[in-house]
Amino acid sequence: MRWIWLIILAAVPAAEIFLIALMGQWIGGLKTFALLVLMGLLGVWLMKRESLRALHEFRERLASGEAPGLPLLDGLCVLAGGILLIIPGFLTDAAGLVLLIPPTRAAVCRWLVGRLRRLVERGQVTVLFRRR
Repeated sequence: MRWIWLIILAAVPAAEIFLIALMGQWIGGLKTFALLVLMGLLGVWLMKRESLRALHEFRERLASGEAPGLPLLDGLCVLAGGILLIIPGFLTDAAGLVLLIPPTRAAVCRWLVGRLRRLVERGQVTVLFRRR
């Protein structure tokens, strides 16, 4: 499993540089730079907007006495999406948009919950609860 992360850490920046160079040849260097800056600014704006919405839902769940699990996961996806949009590159921008757009973020959250459930059922992850 560690090798997969090492490959990803090496491949993603290389692919980003390749795509930026390719885009620069296709539309020009200045337009490519402007597009990357615009995506970063869009990421900051979307992260702020969506994180405030996720925080509001988190607080509503706490106030009603419900477990805030899904709003917390939603907020973590918003944070990850915003960070990915701020990082220069087209692959990270695409992944960031997937995590910031509500319908696709909901699909990712459902997938993450299902994945975590399977890991818990197989005994690969232990969930601990603390009593007060």
